[in-house]
Amino acid sequence: MEIFRISIPTMEEFFALASNAVKACCAIYNIELCVLDDIAIAVKEALRCLKNQAGRADSIMIECLNEDNGVVIEFTALSTQVRENLETRDDEISRGIFEKLVPKVNILSDERGIFCITFFFPRNEVL
Repeated sequence: MEIFRISIPTMEEFFALASNAVKACCAIYNIELCVLDDIAIAVKEALRCLKNQAGRADSIMIECLNEDNGVVIEFTALSTQVRENLETRDDEISRGIFEKLVPKVNILSDERGIFCITFFFPRNEVL
């Protein structure tokens, strides 16, 4: 199993960098080209979602795992602390976007809000 790992600060300027890195990683891991744009959109949404929680992250760890049957992409909020009076985004918007773009999604949350989002994209079958 191959793992690609990157950690970025929760500043919007780094979201495009992370999105492109994950997209390139998925291309190397043989995910269909027509899915890569969906992956890029889903990555940016996951990062925005984690950034805008009551337990605001200082950074986000992104891991892409190349498994036999597909690619797992996991986003984990790091160094969180609860910040009161933080206006958070509606998580249902993010969930709706994920449902449209990602075959399998798992979202973990606690009193601080969402802290981990995991995507699964099946492997492109070679004929």
